[in-house]
Amino acid sequence: MMAGKRKKKGRPRLPPRRKRMKCEKRLKAAKAWIPQYEGKNLVKGYRKHFGVDILCAIKELQMLGIEFSDPISNRSNGRWKASGSNGNVKRLKRNSNLT
Repeated sequence: MMAGKRKKKGRPRLPPRRKRMKCEKRLKAAKAWIPQYEGKNLVKGYRKHFGVDILCAIKELQMLGIEFSDPISNRSNGRWKASGSNGNVKRLKRNSNLT
């Protein structure tokens, strides 16, 4: 037998509970988590801690009553929306040049 190679027993491990939560439970848990957060960027910390994307993090933090400056929410919404549409525009231009 080779050392270090063991057969895993039992059921597979699940991700942490906080990353499996639905929106309602996340909002409830976030009320207790926000005062304990010591980082500079609350949106980034929320996103990493609860395993959600940036738009979801901004929306849920706003639901909890946290105010953001307009550039933060506009920038993130624009960046996410534009990234998909730019690809479509480039593809359309490329296809029209071929014909």
